[in-house]
Amino acid sequence: MLARILAETAGHASLAALLRAYSRDLGDDQDSLSTTLHVLAQEDPAAAREVLLPCAVGNDEDLRRAAIWLLGFVPEPSDLTLLAHAAQDSDEEVRSTVVGTLGSHGTEPDAIDLLLSLLDDPSPQVRISALSSLGFLQQPGTLGKIRLLANDDTPRVRAWVAIALGRFPAQEPVDTATSAVLDQLAADADPYVRDQAAEARQLKPLSS
Repeated sequence: MLARILAETAGHASLAALLRAYSRDLGDDQDSLSTTLHVLAQEDPAAAREVLLPCAVGNDEDLRRAAIWLLGFVPEPSDLTLLAHAAQDSDEEVRSTVVGTLGSHGTEPDAIDLLLSLLDDPSPQVRISALSSLGFLQQPGTLGKIRLLANDDTPRVRAWVAIALGRFPAQEPVDTATSAVLDQLAADADPYVRDQAAEARQLKPLSS
């Protein structure tokens, strides 16, 4: 409630204070505050970026993560250098946030390359986030790297390989490599992986 009042009375001048409030975990879902933030940012992207860019490279991990998230609503190509640096951050949550922000850069080649590099991240959650983004972007050139994670040690990651592959449109001629990976996942020891592989084949049949 206080955040809403501040935003309504101070407008863009409240962005820095609201961003800092958003960066603190108070145990709520923060949905209304996140909406307030991205609306303010999009109303004046240039002013928002003046606030966000210093925070995105600062020493406060929580604030850095929040700023990187909000940059996704006011993206500029120059952000990719910052995001590449943040993708090496020691904080897993910062790296995972980078994945989401990269999605705002669409099919920009440097953004795609960075997402592909995050498939090698030591965190399963970051790998899952990258798989999700790549599945939505549906770039054929990423299929080979996605398929490699069918052998990942973490079942949830293998399941997300199936989910990501299922988002790609069926190809003609048939993509036999992807079809073989889904066959492999359909026989996985983990039931969730098998379920996702079966669903992927139903949604996007890749072979006759």
